[in-house]
Amino acid sequence: MDVETGNIVIKTTIGDTIFETIDVTSGNVTGTGTTTITINPTGTLAEQVGYYVQIDATAFDDPSSNSYAGITDTTSWSFTTSDQTDPLVTLLSPLDDETSVLASTTLVMTFNEAVDVETGDVTIFKTNGDVLVDTIDITGGSVTGTGTNTITITPVGTLLSGIEYYVLIDATALDDAASNSYAGIASSTAWSFTIVSSGGSSFTPIYPTGITIEVTDVSVSCSGDNTTATVTISANDASEYLISNDKSLTEASWTRFAENPTSVTWEFADPTGWSTIYYMLKSSFGNSTGLQVANVDLGETPASCLDESTISEPEEDITVDLEPDVVEDIVTQGLSPYDGSLEDIVPVHDMELIVGENYPTVYLVQNGTRRPYTNETAFYSWHTSQDSILHVTNATLSSIPLGAPVLYKPGVVLVKIQSDARVFAIEVDADGNAKDVLRWVSTEDVARDIYGDAWAEYIIDIQPTEFARYSVGEKIEADYSVDTASMLKRSKIDSRYRELLGAMMSFFRQVGL
Repeated sequence: MDVETGNIVIKTTIGDTIFETIDVTSGNVTGTGTTTITINPTGTLAEQVGYYVQIDATAFDDPSSNSYAGITDTTSWSFTTSDQTDPLVTLLSPLDDETSVLASTTLVMTFNEAVDVETGDVTIFKTNGDVLVDTIDITGGSVTGTGTNTITITPVGTLLSGIEYYVLIDATALDDAASNSYAGIASSTAWSFTIVSSGGSSFTPIYPTGITIEVTDVSVSCSGDNTTATVTISANDASEYLISNDKSLTEASWTRFAENPTSVTWEFADPTGWSTIYYMLKSSFGNSTGLQVANVDLGETPASCLDESTISEPEEDITVDLEPDVVEDIVTQGLSPYDGSLEDIVPVHDMELIVGENYPTVYLVQNGTRRPYTNETAFYSWHTSQDSILHVTNATLSSIPLGAPVLYKPGVVLVKIQSDARVFAIEVDADGNAKDVLRWVSTEDVARDIYGDAWAEYIIDIQPTEFARYSVGEKIEADYSVDTASMLKRSKIDSRYRELLGAMMSFFRQVGL
């Protein structure tokens, strides 16, 4: 065919918009005198767009001057361009350089389009020394979300508090539907984060700090039916308080913490001697301290209130019992292990949650001991918030013998250790023994049948030292039922803690910090 005269017009299928008009005699059309004509548009066709081509009937002749009929309709030569753009990440969670990440976090990648898992690994390194801590096969059960725009990666290894990590992803790991590959992450600075420091095997609740209470100006009525005093409460970042003579706080209401310190005139339930008041504080971002206890010595009835006519000389030969009666909840004092100061040792009761004034570990009081929660995820496997935590003096804390740690709640999560690929369910020992029982979930298929396709999201890594605190039962192979509605995924436990962190960050933004 020979080039003659006329145009080649390229239009979009939708809207019949002219994309480009090409003169057949221009350099964009080659191959005259051959059986193959090549048309090279000047512009670049858009991806995933439908086009059609029309050609004038005068454009091409054969050597005998017979003309090519051309194309005048919209369907004879139509096509749709392919997707040739690699998928892009629009959001990473945790965020790059985030410093308040829980050890139980999952890694979530949100893309601008749906992606599929292919082959390759996700690797997690400790930033200091570039130490490899976890290798996750992209096709394994720890990676979910294929076919969607959200990929969730559940680390298998243990992420330690106070440590910075970074994530690398192979360029072969994820493709879109058109087989365009996600570029992956090859830099140690593209996705890094730091696990929130948890004070070793504990965590720090978020609440008003530096709490002190002082009682002054005690005024005892001569009628002996009431005593008033000025109660002064000091606390950092407190917005509200409530105070009561009753531990149940049924008559108490939240009052604005107008200034630091804040004073209130209070009428005590006991006219003289030792009296107990209960109070709580709420932080500026809405988190409550839990119940606080103050034991106050109101002294004896003043001599000015005594009627001299009622005073008589003591009789002779009176026998005095020098053995004191045993009175529960009498306040004693002891030295603070934090700074050596003399502090009240306040009464605590079985099944209360306590934390010291200067120590972050949360304890469960049980059978005369204080049992530490191993970490924040163990705490949140039992509790939904920190509202019930009672803050006690450091001397109170040290006066209670240390007991065995509180481990994860049976039936709520699955557990494993980093050096062992096996995953275990936790059960209460049927024979009533103190140790809970670990039962090995024998295969991934069994795990999927029992816990569903997202079974890996229930897995929590525990320290090897914790493993020894369980007994080991028979492995689970089949015919095992569990109520997954009562179980918690790592993301759920994570969200409980993040709610507190989010509230705190919102407050900091409001005050310009």
